[in-house]
Amino acid sequence: STDLIMQNSSYSLHISMLPMLRSVPADQYLPRLLFERFLDQHKRNVLWLTMIEPLKHIFENEYTIYENLENHGVSFWGSLLERNIDKIALPFDDVQDCDNGWSWAAYDFWPVLSREEKVYFTSANNIGNSSRQFRTDMMRMKREGSRRRPNKFVANPFYYSSLRSFMERANLPKSVINGYTNRFLNLCTVDLVVERFGVFAVKQPEWNRICKIWNTSSVEIYNLETFQVNSDVLIDHLRKCGVSM
Repeated sequence: STDLIMQNSSYSLHISMLPMLRSVPADQYLPRLLFERFLDQHKRNVLWLTMIEPLKHIFENEYTIYENLENHGVSFWGSLLERNIDKIALPFDDVQDCDNGWSWAAYDFWPVLSREEKVYFTSANNIGNSSRQFRTDMMRMKREGSRRRPNKFVANPFYYSSLRSFMERANLPKSVINGYTNRFLNLCTVDLVVERFGVFAVKQPEWNRICKIWNTSSVEIYNLETFQVNSDVLIDHLRKCGVSM
């Protein structure tokens, strides 16, 4: 699913895929599908950068937690985002009814990160980094001494039998949750998404066909001398595909 609404100051990006796709001219399906693919990848990468990788960094020496972060962690944090950001849909299966291991990742981890780590995990330059790159960068930032252990979101996490039960009944502090959702949304503004889509699109094997569909050229979209994306032109073309911004 790629329904998404992202609000950030004066920016908004609203994409309702299936209903709008029916009204898209047949020759616009290819660029539309390419944008859908990118958007799902972008949302996943931002979730990884702002939530999963910080937890992996904190718990790198606690194997029982570390090994559960890429499954139960994605389930927990993805569910938290979907419940606190209006109309967002993430590219993951809904396993809230059967996920009983979600508490491995239910930590309020942001306060225990260093200032340098916080800057790193909120930088757009690090979106989509490989696991190897994350490990290399974290080794560079390794600090002396022990780190304070982050607090659990709930005192007795196994009281709830499923993730859905927790999400429906837990009263998490809004001020804390807003910090996590805002960090996610700050890396999903229209300007950033469109710019990164342009860089992504020109590298895809479908790009030459899309240029013909849009009656444009790579140079019009992406300046090879300045490495800048012409966002206004790209937005105009995306609107032909039913993407409203």
